[in-house]
Amino acid sequence: MGPSNKLLLDVGNGLPLVRTMAEQLARAPFDEVVVVTGFESGDVKCALEGLPVRIIENPAYESGMTTSIIAGLRAIAPDAHFLVGLSDMPLLTAKHYKLLLAEFEAALIDTAHPIVKPSLNGVPGNPAIFHAVYREEVLSLTDLHAGCKPVLQHHADSVIQPKGLLDVFFLDMDRPEEYQEMRMRMNREG
Repeated sequence: MGPSNKLLLDVGNGLPLVRTMAEQLARAPFDEVVVVTGFESGDVKCALEGLPVRIIENPAYESGMTTSIIAGLRAIAPDAHFLVGLSDMPLLTAKHYKLLLAEFEAALIDTAHPIVKPSLNGVPGNPAIFHAVYREEVLSLTDLHAGCKPVLQHHADSVIQPKGLLDVFFLDMDRPEEYQEMRMRMNREG
């Protein structure tokens, strides 16, 4: 998105993007929130100061997104189910995370090892919640730029796609015009 670290940009609510995201995750009913930092890690850590999150630094972040997922996964209990989310989706609120978590908990009743991942008309969204059984498979990923896509493809029959999702599960900030749109929506909705 340019030379600026988008995680430190004000998304229209007077707060940096990374803090906005972490605050919402911390308000959701997760046992723990782990934030993996990379580029400008010191500044990102400062933006998160005082929040009930655990910060893990990924020195290999330049090698690809998968390295950050692996770093975060190594930081949690081996038997923990886990959410993998992007850091540039500021329209997601604790309410949205609670919705996904409720879908995951309901899926545990009927599905041995569910993965809950938003999808709308074949377009994948984020974040995804994985059953703990997928931990080792994620830790062994070798395509450092694909994220969890190989695991999702390999276990497509276990992927639960929640119904009635809002567009916030599909909007991120990769381009300057998307950043401007997020700022406008945060001002309007926030």
